[in-house]
Amino acid sequence: SSQAIYVDVTNTIATGAHTGIQRVVRRLSDELNSSEFVFIFFNGTHYVEANIHSGVFSIDEKPTEITFCRGDVFIDIDASWGDRLDRMRLYKSLKNAGIRIINLHYDAVPVLHPAYSHPTTVWRYLEHFVSMLIYSDRVICISQAVKNDLKKITNLVKSRTPTMSVIDMGADILDIKKTYSTLPEFLAKKKFILM
Repeated sequence: SSQAIYVDVTNTIATGAHTGIQRVVRRLSDELNSSEFVFIFFNGTHYVEANIHSGVFSIDEKPTEITFCRGDVFIDIDASWGDRLDRMRLYKSLKNAGIRIINLHYDAVPVLHPAYSHPTTVWRYLEHFVSMLIYSDRVICISQAVKNDLKKITNLVKSRTPTMSVIDMGADILDIKKTYSTLPEFLAKKKFILM
């Protein structure tokens, strides 16, 4: 049988969120929406096929249950450390079944700056992060700085370093013309940081 490329979008569907990572997942999924990629959702017992149209995911009334086969590719692009499914157990079973794992890595803030995250997020993220280091075949980082941080961490803890590459986010910015406007009065006279 031919290989399938599965894209896990469980967290975005489960949370219904439209900001941050989930916004990226929705936009990227719209761009990847073709017969080459199968979007999947973990429903609590198994993965089922999901659909996307204009940033909106849906699950059929009787969805197709996913059966992974040797040679398939599992792409984790979501905030999956917030999912119910234990990544260490999942990744180990996928690797044992001959499935290749690719992660989209946004940053390592809960590792590098745990004070900026909720303690539960730090713990769950660390489990996810370690699973990625142990089992991932490729980690796609969203910037060179994120890749450098990941290398720094793997060197520091002397762990396996998965193959890494960089994909820049916001690839359409070259088409946008620069526009300037005056700041609102309440900002014009104060120091501020815009993020």
